[in-house]
Amino acid sequence: MDSSKFKSLLWILLISAVIGGLVFGYYYLTNEELPPSFEYSLGKPGNASGEFDSPNGVAVDADGNIFVADTKNSRVQKFNAEKKLVSIWGKMGSAPGEFNYPCRLAVDNLNQLLYVSDSKNSRIQKFSLKGEFIEELGGLGSEPGFFNNPIGISVDRNGDLLIADTLNHRIQKFNSNGQMVMSFGQNGNGMGQFDTPWDVVADTQGNIWVADTFNHRIQKFDSQGRFLEAWGTKGADNGQFTFPVGITFDSNGNFYIVDQGNTRVQKFSPEGKFIYAWGEAGPNERQLNTPNQLFIDQFDNLYLANTENCCIIKYKKHYSPLAPKENGEVRFNTGKRTSTSPSQIPVHTPALRPGATPLPTATPSQPEMTPQPEKTYSTGSNESPAATPEEPAAPEEIEEPDSGANQNTQGEEPSVNEPEVQVPNTDKTEESF
Repeated sequence: MDSSKFKSLLWILLISAVIGGLVFGYYYLTNEELPPSFEYSLGKPGNASGEFDSPNGVAVDADGNIFVADTKNSRVQKFNAEKKLVSIWGKMGSAPGEFNYPCRLAVDNLNQLLYVSDSKNSRIQKFSLKGEFIEELGGLGSEPGFFNNPIGISVDRNGDLLIADTLNHRIQKFNSNGQMVMSFGQNGNGMGQFDTPWDVVADTQGNIWVADTFNHRIQKFDSQGRFLEAWGTKGADNGQFTFPVGITFDSNGNFYIVDQGNTRVQKFSPEGKFIYAWGEAGPNERQLNTPNQLFIDQFDNLYLANTENCCIIKYKKHYSPLAPKENGEVRFNTGKRTSTSPSQIPVHTPALRPGATPLPTATPSQPEMTPQPEKTYSTGSNESPAATPEEPAAPEEIEEPDSGANQNTQGEEPSVNEPEVQVPNTDKTEESF
């Protein structure tokens, strides 16, 4: 190497070091957080073992096992913490253990359960974490306990199941025994009303947060379903949303919104202050194309179902060099955490956001219930539907994924300019689609 090239290399290294030091110094002095860093991408397009076709959902259990709702392959795939495929179960159909558009997943670590929103079958299926079918909830209809294309599901601190009954424009809550205990909401754009809600989650205080997708906002309710506040307008600025489809919390009470129409994730403090956003539209494994369910594990690692890129992305949280001040003193943050149970996680109550309308005593009205008799299912028993008596297939144990066979040859890449919010079985249209 001649001297001129050597000097050029030294200058490049020196400039890079200076820039890196300035960036670190800024975040060190301001204690401002960095967005999470990309760790890996799991899966690729296809229908072979370990491959996905439009995965909509992801969840992780306490042992680090990763469950993926492989939506258009009509199955669930389970991977261990080392990304090795463990088992696969499900196929296209309406019998117990079969799926038609499985969308979202929820893990109940206390009771060792996995819930799957079987959207086009308008039911929720309950499995053991080994993939053994236990029971199903719901069926097509608008009566309490029935669903119309449910999408978002989550388990609260008491082990109760919250369900975004998407095309009935309401939220329903079931206890761990499969009995419906609460239903609230109706179609509309007023406070406490919904237009095609895609996700629902409870915070550590039991308050219920809803991604009111087609109203482009987030709504908050108390544990009894009484409206508290709403915020967000349609747009692309920080704090605005275009089809928010996911919401979840980390261990510090910060919450994250999957802003699908803007191809990004936004993070807010417990008080509702915007912190940062990340996401770049594109076809490669680090870019986003129709982001869907976001799951945060007990160590604040983030897992995102990157639907049209047919993969799951894992992000690792960046810890600030300095932790928040306590009693006027700055604590150094090592980035190390210990696992905590839900009761040990600090409780945060977000403050009322500017322009929010508090209605603490309002009781959302119920929609008119018009039963649809196409299907009837048990809403709490373990009996199988009479029309589908066959036993569910046992999950297929996987020794080694066959990553080379049965490639998905769909042709052209999906458009990344205008990510589409795919609402199953709906005639609803939006100008921005």
